[in-house]
Amino acid sequence: MEIVRPNTANKVVVVGLDGVPHSLLVRLAEAGVTPNISRILSEGMLSPMETTFPEISSVAWTSFMTGQNPGRHGIFGFTELAGDTYRLHFPGFGQVKEPVLWDILEQYGLRSVILNLPSTYPAPPVNGVLVSGFVAPRLEHAVYPPEIIPVLQGMNYRVDVDANLGHTSPEKLMEDLMDTLELRRKAFHYLWENHRWDLFLMVITGTDRLHHFLWDAWEEPGHKFVDAFRHYYRRLDHLVGEIYSLTPSDALFMMVSDHGFTRLRSHVYLNYWLHRNGYLFYEKDDPESVECINSKTRAFAMDPSRIYIHLQGRFSRGLVVPGQEAARLREELAERLCRMEVHIPDCLDPTASSTVRPIRKVYRKEEIYRGQFLNLAPDLVLESEPGFDLKGSTRTGHLADRKVFTGMHTRTDAFIFIRSKKASFPSPVRIVDCLPTILTSLGIPAGDAFDGQSLI
Repeated sequence: MEIVRPNTANKVVVVGLDGVPHSLLVRLAEAGVTPNISRILSEGMLSPMETTFPEISSVAWTSFMTGQNPGRHGIFGFTELAGDTYRLHFPGFGQVKEPVLWDILEQYGLRSVILNLPSTYPAPPVNGVLVSGFVAPRLEHAVYPPEIIPVLQGMNYRVDVDANLGHTSPEKLMEDLMDTLELRRKAFHYLWENHRWDLFLMVITGTDRLHHFLWDAWEEPGHKFVDAFRHYYRRLDHLVGEIYSLTPSDALFMMVSDHGFTRLRSHVYLNYWLHRNGYLFYEKDDPESVECINSKTRAFAMDPSRIYIHLQGRFSRGLVVPGQEAARLREELAERLCRMEVHIPDCLDPTASSTVRPIRKVYRKEEIYRGQFLNLAPDLVLESEPGFDLKGSTRTGHLADRKVFTGMHTRTDAFIFIRSKKASFPSPVRIVDCLPTILTSLGIPAGDAFDGQSLI
């Protein structure tokens, strides 16, 4: 196969590190775990970055690829309700309602290679190559153009690690993380060397999986997996160093994460609270999901942190009348949720416990979203205190507990790095600023069509 080397004029290379906090990136560099990243950071500008409400990959990466808030791109959570059935489903790429980065570049005749970007399944046609990231159940639907599929199959490429291993065998999870990272490296080199591009974007999602299951390995001295945690980052650092060394010196090089991470203290189950407080009712005693809610329900929660008023006209079994009745209920919920208290054990000392208020602030949808799809937004979005993961599960008999996860997402403490000493970072930098920055670097006017602004 002929090797096609990209030209060096006006190129952009983006490395996404899913769920890597600014604070962790700095500490790893300072500790000597990631010498390549440390050197790279010295050659540009690094900043913390705020991500979306809620702070999950499906929403955040969609805001990255559109430069818009969810009120415009239409993705508000990892799962949504399918029509009037109340059945949960994963929003696919076809539900993104704004043009994405590579579509804009195609209008200017530019080619993109996109590798492992979450929330791009099924893979859409693109001027270049796109290999979807999670959630992508079938590789043959995750790759465009189709002729790339046999190459990836030949290297046993897979989209994601087997997260079930985190529940059953952390040792095997670490092996799978290493194997998947190596497959990502092989796919990177194949695409880099064999396809023309003006934008090359690759995302590593193993970092997010590592942090969910083994964040405690980073924080606890003497933890059984502390060496494995650092070894993974050394391998990742080597790959980032490879990419950086291949990037043309006059190209824009960007690194970015989609959210931060912190130690998980407790899951908090919002639907349990709504049920116990008379807002949520089910058709059966053991509800599998919100599909089981009945017509007496006034409000319900969806993963993560989202409260929906059960409105007439919006939901087929809706009870609450739009207007003053719905407004009064929304304010009542906002006030009561802020006062919610949970009793939890201390994560480091099981014999100690405390009663805390896990919800820091309650946002009305119009306070954080804007755009033509505001009507699809949750009525309330909750911001938790650090360490409290606000869940929408209905399968629990407790308000709070902690299971296998030791880490959780944060809205702040994501990061952005740009290889430029002339970048201008506002306070705060937001994830929607990434797309206008890429366009500006490529000589494409960003204008005021986006919620973000160029940082260069």
